[in-house]
Amino acid sequence: GGGAVPSKRKRKRFTVKAPPVHKRKDENTGHLILNTEKDDKLRTHQVSNVPFPFTSVSDYEASIRAPVGATFIPRTAHLKMVKPRVSTKAGAVIEPMDREQLVRRGIVKPVRVVGGKGEEL
Repeated sequence: GGGAVPSKRKRKRFTVKAPPVHKRKDENTGHLILNTEKDDKLRTHQVSNVPFPFTSVSDYEASIRAPVGATFIPRTAHLKMVKPRVSTKAGAVIEPMDREQLVRRGIVKPVRVVGGKGEEL
């Protein structure tokens, strides 16, 4: 009916409690907002160990943080960085790379040719 009021026990039994809200890592940092989602594009640029010329993680991170551009480094260093690896004259024919060069660079895997009787050719 219109005036029927369920008991306190029934109301308590059928109310659904919301799950507790997880605390954010950036909760007490003021204006800073941390992105907690994983970025797969960023993962491709991350390194698992320190590259060769560097001996410590801090040295490598310092070199990465340093700005690289014509306004931040000397002109000669910038020109050396942007210089193309291969230079050709206009209209010159560039021969395609053969399979040996591609295998040496690790672009293509070596192919093993096996004859009809199971021996390599």
